[in-house]
Amino acid sequence: TKEDVAQDVELLASIFQRLYKSDLSKTYYVSGRLGYGKIPEFGVIFDMRVYSSSREDRLHRITTQQRGGLTQEERDNEVKGMYPGFLDELKKNIVQYGRTVKSLAPDEIMMFKVRLTECKGCGIPKTLELSIKGSDLAAYDSGKINESAALAKIAVKEIGAQ
Repeated sequence: TKEDVAQDVELLASIFQRLYKSDLSKTYYVSGRLGYGKIPEFGVIFDMRVYSSSREDRLHRITTQQRGGLTQEERDNEVKGMYPGFLDELKKNIVQYGRTVKSLAPDEIMMFKVRLTECKGCGIPKTLELSIKGSDLAAYDSGKINESAALAKIAVKEIGAQ
């Protein structure tokens, strides 16, 4: 519930909301607020919905790359190509900024549920679930493990295919 969420979790939601605005992101972007909540003895869940483009008449505009006039096929190829970069960037941001959440207990999990932009026939997932234990974030923050080890601790579940 929102009432049970610590200030550091709320701050992290604000950070991600800003990081994934169309003017800062290089791949997909968030429109609107980032949902989040705490589940006792489980951890914190963030809910993101990301987009890639907007329509201008029958053509598409890739908002984060300032590219317009794309056909559906061109747009879909761009969206598919952005997916690996988005996933890598999201994992790095979870490690870099997630370690600032000190209210997360070592045995609790930080999870990001991400509903991806629509891209029929692209082969990218419909939804992602990325999770990492509080103890892994704390180990990275204290220097016990390096960034690549922390990134390897993130469990990635791809759900559905487009």
